[in-house]
Amino acid sequence: DVPYFTQERADNPRSRTAEEWCNFAMELYAKDQFTEAIRYFDEAIRLKPDYKLAYYYRAACKEDMKEEKAALTDYQICMHLDPLF
Repeated sequence: DVPYFTQERADNPRSRTAEEWCNFAMELYAKDQFTEAIRYFDEAIRLKPDYKLAYYYRAACKEDMKEEKAALTDYQICMHLDPLF
């Protein structure tokens, strides 16, 4: 597998958009690489604090890692941002 970002780009958060970070994180999530996915969802949220999709998938990662309380917090933020999401 070729990494989505080179390590240099991954270590430089300002080199990508929130959407790009989220897309990369969703690829990691699909491969059950939850800890790494959370890192990139965090980056997407840092760049775009109202990014409901990033909150939703970060919550899903936390839920899959059995961190239910942390997952619930992210789900609640997501619902606050968009009650119909």
